[in-house]
Amino acid sequence: MVRLKGSTIIEAMIAMTVITIVFLVGMMAIGRLGSSYKTVESYKVDLEMENQSQKTRQTQRYFDETIVFSGFMIEKKVDESEYGKNVLLLSLKAFDTQDRLLNERKELIYVGR
Repeated sequence: MVRLKGSTIIEAMIAMTVITIVFLVGMMAIGRLGSSYKTVESYKVDLEMENQSQKTRQTQRYFDETIVFSGFMIEKKVDESEYGKNVLLLSLKAFDTQDRLLNERKELIYVGR
């Protein structure tokens, strides 16, 4: 009787389990790389929105405008608020190149007129 050498079903299942685990760990690492890019872009938008807010208060430019950057744009609107004539509502909205809303920010500005 000739006996053939080969692997058993148990060995094959163990090998498949190891390969699956390695594949899943790799996919998680790739997924984190993709989400970190979005995080960097999000920080960039947040920082620019903060800069526009400070610039509006410092220069006292209380009018609507759209500021275009590479990869996104910020739409600035200034309206009177419900809290009185000396309080303005500053609304900043950031959109990407496909006009999807990235971030939105609203704040009250006291104007001593």
